[in-house]
Amino acid sequence: MCVSPAAADAAPSQQVLLPGSRAPTAAPPLAGQATILETRFLRPIPSTERVLVGIDRSGRVVSAEVVQRLVVVRSGDYTFAVPGPVTDVTRAPGSQSDPGLRHDAVLWAGFSPGKRVLAARIELDPARAGALLPLRVTIERIGDRVRLRIRNTTTIRVPAFSADADVATVARALDDTRSAASGDGPLRDAFVNARGRVRTTLVTATAPLRITGRFGSKPIATVLGDGRPLVLELSAPAVPAPALRLSAEPVPPLRGLTPPEGSTWRRSGLSGRALIARAIATRLAFARTRQYDEFLAVPDPAATARAVFEYRVVARAAPPRPATPSSDSDGNVAVTLAVVLAAAAALAAAVVWWANS
Repeated sequence: MCVSPAAADAAPSQQVLLPGSRAPTAAPPLAGQATILETRFLRPIPSTERVLVGIDRSGRVVSAEVVQRLVVVRSGDYTFAVPGPVTDVTRAPGSQSDPGLRHDAVLWAGFSPGKRVLAARIELDPARAGALLPLRVTIERIGDRVRLRIRNTTTIRVPAFSADADVATVARALDDTRSAASGDGPLRDAFVNARGRVRTTLVTATAPLRITGRFGSKPIATVLGDGRPLVLELSAPAVPAPALRLSAEPVPPLRGLTPPEGSTWRRSGLSGRALIARAIATRLAFARTRQYDEFLAVPDPAATARAVFEYRVVARAAPPRPATPSSDSDGNVAVTLAVVLAAAAALAAAVVWWANS
């Protein structure tokens, strides 16, 4: 059945909320099993994170640490925890307070006179943290070459919808999303006027990653996502083994948010249906980017947060060897054993005497 343009224009409209103003999934940030009894802080508390990922010669994650720097910018008491699969924590350079360690959490508590830097180096369980890292690195030797494969692993499927829509309201939402992505502000709620039937669907959301570094003598500088491929492959001579250094930074999908002509989406010439599909896809990608900017949770989700993931090949930690007693300790063990046996014999004799008495 065909619907005339006049009939389509006459179809009833309804306001619908575009997705993306809330996190598409529960993680990241990482979660822990700690029970936090009290949380008190004064907003904002901006955060920066350096996620240090150690991989072996095949690309498998063998260690994960986060150097997190939080700044309390107002005066007052603060008490909050940063949850996650935490195994240890130490004070990082520049910190004006010492962190506390709880099961699966880093605890901060104290008083800020107006500004206080809270910095910690946080060791994570590599098995639990590695599953949510944004990159999967594979290193494979093939003949006299070594192949490096880097994959953006932030892709998820998110419930969304499809519909026709009023061009003006969707174009305004796209322009506002682009402005938010160009700055540090959060992604606000955006409503559009949808016309006709609204159908539920699933949409793919991927956080674009800016990749920089070096593989052997080859520099690396690319973006995985935002309309570009999600996989990068490189090769280098196998002898000597090429060094690898990678940094991945989550970035907003500015390429997908840039109008084809002019400075506004109102002049794009796209239909309301095409515009609403783009708005949903780019807003979800933006929200996914914000998630990876908080690999570890920050107490104030509305504050600015930035994260960078640094991958290095590290030597595997050698398993602890069983302690080998020295000759002195052997003597001590023998003496101790003799004393124990003598005491046992004396106890047995005493029992026999008591029984016959």
